Amino acid sequence: MKYNALVLMSGGADSLLAARLLLEQDINITAISFYSPFFSSDEAERLAGFLSIPFLSMDLTNEMIEIIKNPRYGLGSGANPCIDCHGLMLRKSVFLMKELNAHFIATGEVVGQRPMSQQKNSLNLIAKMSGAKELVLRPLFAKIMKPTLPELKGWIDRSKLERISGRGRKRQVELIEKFGYQNETALYSSGGCLLTDKTIGRRVKDLVKHDQLNERNAKLLTIGRHFRISERLKIILTRREDEDAMIKKIITENSLEPTDDYSGPTAAIITEDILSEEDVNIAANLIASYTKYENDTEILIDFNGKIIRTKKIPKKNFSRWLI
Repeated sequence: MKYNALVLMSGGADSLLAARLLLEQDINITAISFYSPFFSSDEAERLAGFLSIPFLSMDLTNEMIEIIKNPRYGLGSGANPCIDCHGLMLRKSVFLMKELNAHFIATGEVVGQRPMSQQKNSLNLIAKMSGAKELVLRPLFAKIMKPTLPELKGWIDRSKLERISGRGRKRQVELIEKFGYQNETALYSSGGCLLTDKTIGRRVKDLVKHDQLNERNAKLLTIGRHFRISERLKIILTRREDEDAMIKKIITENSLEPTDDYSGPTAAIITEDILSEEDVNIAANLIASYTKYENDTEILIDFNGKIIRTKKIPKKNFSRWLI
């Protein structure tokens, strides 16, 4: 009898290797990955295609926003609720097991590799949170842990699994070379979660503090420079022309830009209130401070067809607002 596994694919080397170790034992596997404004499933999908295995992806946007606002097990160095997040992914996977006729779940985690979510106690907690702890297999360090049900039942040969631990990558390098995967994955990939980045973390925490974390604002986190003007007002300035196009797809109103060819940034105003004239003028002044013009040159800013006249102001005047 062939057994079926659901493998959580992050898009990094570890999950690729975990999947391959199961394939080596003739396990039928389906890859599942999750996406939100904070992380993508694109690389996981590519690796699943490389392995020629079925692939599923699931949107976690709403759940992630709620977890970030109220993380039961705290945040990491950025705004990353890793334990809550991994627990959520496992719970979602457990719900799919019956539908996919899966016997167990596997992940690419390595004990001791990350300070928050990949310590032994945390990994046990995450598995327990799934509601199916005995069915969660970690092929890369299975020999360090107590045998799981798939091992005890003989669905998989424990002797062919690994005992990798810590932040070193020596054994992963050996396996990558053994399987010929040198060109397929980034060995030192962090998993691609924006929430682990300290700058993004500050921006996320600012949105939470001011009750502005939602799907739209989450999509803006990597675009431009972010300025917190007041409790109710935030302004984002683009840095490049490609960011102009990106921000205009997300913000369809409350944006300003210079009237001539690209000479300065676009500004997007983030507020839940009705815009005041002062709000618009602050945004126009911010744009002017980042234009290519010399001081004292009059700069024309377009706001929904209305022209605002301003002059360049030194950037340092706004530094206290930069997030």
